[in-house]
Amino acid sequence: MKILYATKAGSYVRRSGGRIVVTHKDEELAAVPLATLESVVLFGPVQISTQAMQTLLSEGISLVMLSQGGRFLGSLHSGLPKNVFVRLAQQEAASHVELAVNNAREVVTAKTWSQKRALVRWRQNHWLSADMADFTACIPLLNAAQTVNEMQLAEARLAKAYYGYFGQALPPSFEWKGRSRRPPRDPANALLSLTYMCLVSEAVAACYAVGLDPFVGFLHQLEYGRPSLALDLIEPLRPAWCDHLVLKLLQREEFSPTDFDFGKTTGCRLQGDGAKRFFQHFANWVDEGANSPRRTVARLARQTVRSIQQKTPFEWQKSLEAV
Repeated sequence: MKILYATKAGSYVRRSGGRIVVTHKDEELAAVPLATLESVVLFGPVQISTQAMQTLLSEGISLVMLSQGGRFLGSLHSGLPKNVFVRLAQQEAASHVELAVNNAREVVTAKTWSQKRALVRWRQNHWLSADMADFTACIPLLNAAQTVNEMQLAEARLAKAYYGYFGQALPPSFEWKGRSRRPPRDPANALLSLTYMCLVSEAVAACYAVGLDPFVGFLHQLEYGRPSLALDLIEPLRPAWCDHLVLKLLQREEFSPTDFDFGKTTGCRLQGDGAKRFFQHFANWVDEGANSPRRTVARLARQTVRSIQQKTPFEWQKSLEAV
């Protein structure tokens, strides 16, 4: 199955026969048969016809809208999940203080395991020579955390140490002054944010597929318009999956600093052919193999349903260790 990315500002998405077509002025940029299409992702000022939207809904093809910088804005699906009992159980689990804290702890614990896995791989690949002392020194803070807020603070300390190592693993041509977003300040941060947001769209679709509400999370608390559970789902996949993909692409010199545009308000972002190459890489990566990011997110979503129905904490790390 194929994901169609429409990224060129001013382009237009429409239906033509049995295809979804993207055009810009008089130029056809892409055309994908409906039979092979799984989702359509629009970046920034891209228009779509009513006929195309109706076709996507009738065919069960999701439509995801992101800002030009890659921030998740919303999605269109063919109806809300019909299993209201799953959503009720999810809301009950999020409102149960002890269970919500344990679930948030599992999200951070699984992410920490993923960070360790990523750091080991980067050392094995000779991208990184430093030990993990700064990172492991922060783990007791996580173990001692008793509330979601304390876990978020411990996770932030771990992330700061982890991203320090990520910067050391970058090729010399890419500058790194730490993780930055909204907007990203440099090419590596731009690629990280873009990869994360593309995976968020996968997680939103995975939530709807199993009857979950993507906006009711555990580590990520309720916030208007934020897909908190979708963000929870991708949290353990960010280090060993997303970050590793970005490092691999940069180490292979798939991108150079000239592929990026710098704006005072928009920050750093991919442009032109660089964006096309990225989405080709992402489309291949997200569905590659039996343990692909897409299948892993879907598996975590199904496991989440079982956990909230049984009123037991998540076991995401155990699930990921089997990959």
